[in-house]
Amino acid sequence: MNKPDASQGYDSSSGHTRALIQRTGLTYAAVAQRLGCSVRSLERWAGQGGSIPYPEHYLLECLADRRVAKPKKAARRTKGAPSGKPHPLAGLLGR
Repeated sequence: MNKPDASQGYDSSSGHTRALIQRTGLTYAAVAQRLGCSVRSLERWAGQGGSIPYPEHYLLECLADRRVAKPKKAARRTKGAPSGKPHPLAGLLGR
């Protein structure tokens, strides 16, 4: 995992913030909840002339990267469905 390093420079512009929020695929309310801030703060940072603080920017970058790179979950097996392997007691039961 990347470590935060504000000395490398970051884009705190409102346009970049809006792009990151959109990349997460979540609503403003859901993003704000995950960042631990209010929806109003998020709207202000993403609004005209807004500037997001570095800690929140870093978290938003991580959230956006995770959303994009999130692997697809395997199909869930229903309980009692045959798995292709015989049951451990199948030999004893004559099955």
